[in-house]
Amino acid sequence: MVNKLAGSGGKENWKREYFSIPNLMGYFRILLVPVFAVLYLRAETSRDYLVAALVLGVSALTDCFDGKIARRFNMVTEWGKFVDPLADKITQCVTALCLTTRYPLMVWLAVLLLCKELVLAVLGAVFLHMDRKMDGAHWCGKVTTVILDCSLVILLLLPNISYSTANLLIYICMAAAIYALVGYLLVYRRTWLDIQQKEGKKRRWRIGILSGAGLLVLFLIYVLVGAILPVARQKEVSEDYQSSFSVDDFYSEETSGDRATVLMDNEEALEARIRMIAGAQERVILSTFDIRSDEAGMQVLAALYDAAERGVEVQVLADGMRSLTNMEGNPYFYALSSHENVEIRIYNQINFLQPWTIMGRLHDKYIIVDEDLYLLGGRNTFNYFLGDTDGWRNFDWDVLVYYTGEGEGSMAQLEDYFESVWNSEDCTVFHNRASLAGTGSVKRAAETLVEVYADLQEAQPELFTDYDYEANTVETNKITLLSGDTNILSKEPKVYYAVCQLMENASENVTIHTPYVICNDAMMEEFGVLTSLVPTVQLMTNSPANNSNPFGAAYYQADRLKVVEQGVTLLEYHGDYSYHGKVIAIDDDLSLIGSFNFDMRSVYLDTELMLVVDSEALNTMLREDMAYYEAQAATVIDEDTTVLPNGEEVDQSVSPLRQLVLSGIRLLLGWAKFLM
Repeated sequence: MVNKLAGSGGKENWKREYFSIPNLMGYFRILLVPVFAVLYLRAETSRDYLVAALVLGVSALTDCFDGKIARRFNMVTEWGKFVDPLADKITQCVTALCLTTRYPLMVWLAVLLLCKELVLAVLGAVFLHMDRKMDGAHWCGKVTTVILDCSLVILLLLPNISYSTANLLIYICMAAAIYALVGYLLVYRRTWLDIQQKEGKKRRWRIGILSGAGLLVLFLIYVLVGAILPVARQKEVSEDYQSSFSVDDFYSEETSGDRATVLMDNEEALEARIRMIAGAQERVILSTFDIRSDEAGMQVLAALYDAAERGVEVQVLADGMRSLTNMEGNPYFYALSSHENVEIRIYNQINFLQPWTIMGRLHDKYIIVDEDLYLLGGRNTFNYFLGDTDGWRNFDWDVLVYYTGEGEGSMAQLEDYFESVWNSEDCTVFHNRASLAGTGSVKRAAETLVEVYADLQEAQPELFTDYDYEANTVETNKITLLSGDTNILSKEPKVYYAVCQLMENASENVTIHTPYVICNDAMMEEFGVLTSLVPTVQLMTNSPANNSNPFGAAYYQADRLKVVEQGVTLLEYHGDYSYHGKVIAIDDDLSLIGSFNFDMRSVYLDTELMLVVDSEALNTMLREDMAYYEAQAATVIDEDTTVLPNGEEVDQSVSPLRQLVLSGIRLLLGWAKFLM
């Protein structure tokens, strides 16, 4: 066997092949890997994480320049083509493995990277055996390396980044890794075809590209069509439901065993939740559309964890779409779900292979404590809706109900509804393995929850003392829960039908607060029916300029004058923040509070709850609080004129950029109104 490096120039060739400057930079990157791992795993402060990130940054810089140096100074070698990607892969895999100690979802990225490299290593060995030279890193691999490096550096430099953002970066990295794997497989396929049949390689290569792109396009079409078509037709209320419905069932002349109060303030709403959970003796049930591990969410999680530690049975029900973005890969939720006294279930967990299930959302928000206390409303469980934190916020409502133990109560209605959802085939258990509690990131998360609760007890001790619910609530005659279907496909508009019937029965006035007005023709006509039956109908919603939901703003902007034409007194809220309230006051006795929006999604797609309270005292309380927001709203006179209660005209026009966005939404997605 001839040694190609032998001879007078063999030593120089050997040095050039293995010890060129670009190759030495590759060795240096490999040596930096254990240095980074030690620094990161021992890091405790932000400064420690910064130092670890700087080490990775130095590695990334050498990766950027080694190839340029090799090409500029003619130092490209076969060994270098092997070392350069090897250093990349070792760095990426070890970094991902280190980050698994903080981000549980990173485990799947690390596994994916390892599997990708194993597959490519086997293919590389096979082709090397066939005497096919490697071409070094391909552009798909380079793009993926840049994405991975940038994402990993962000996670290193910002150790306190939200888990939803971190998970988004991890998902992007996973998609990039899959993209690189597919790209390299296509390269190997092209090389294989070149070996087998050189004359047909161009034709077959084009077929391969088209088939790969075609499969991706077909899958996207499958997901979009599969998600939209099953819910495109809106159902009507069945005759059975209409015949069984009676407005009289919502009223009573006698005092019930339930007392209630309205929670208007975000800070008060968070305190009420903490106080309820802290006082739990036997069970806590939390159902929510969106819960996050920000400041307010962490306080609720900490209270739930402490309740579980006390032996209280804790059940949490959350929506599948929001759990995917905010709960998956989040050690705080894993710390809770792995506790022996806690069970978390997810309604309609997202499965893109079954796109017809994607659109169904759990929009209910309530808490049940023991047998005598519950809270129901429209607030999600994070900073926008709870507490008094800096930044954006939404204003919403809750009603707290306390059962005195004597007379008729409404708790059983909510319990039955919860059980129907909790035990349905559409709910799946969320990460309940006890072993999960022993992993590093989850253990630290549990310790943090304990610390958060201790800090809360020290800062607000009044939340953990006996509370006189009877003294802080008012009498009610009757409380009735309005609920609809709980399947994940299109639903009969039962809640909407019931709300309309109750409003049409009003003798004097109806006041509606809703964040969105997204109506089909039938819903718009209902406003006309309502104003023909009731002397005064007033509706308050966000102005197009103030609505935090661009889709809601776009559709409402096109229909706002239609609402006025139906005879409704239309108010547009223009406070500092977006209004998210979902309440209705009917005459001087009936109050409706819950999660239901006046939009097509609430009517036909989502699960929704509204609590109907027959109580003059609560109605008075609610109307007084509603008036606070109405004082910051302007009445719509015509397309260009809105007037404040003091007669001052208000400019509710939107900025040119926002108008462009709203117009674009209507132009491109006008057909999708029923999904928003």
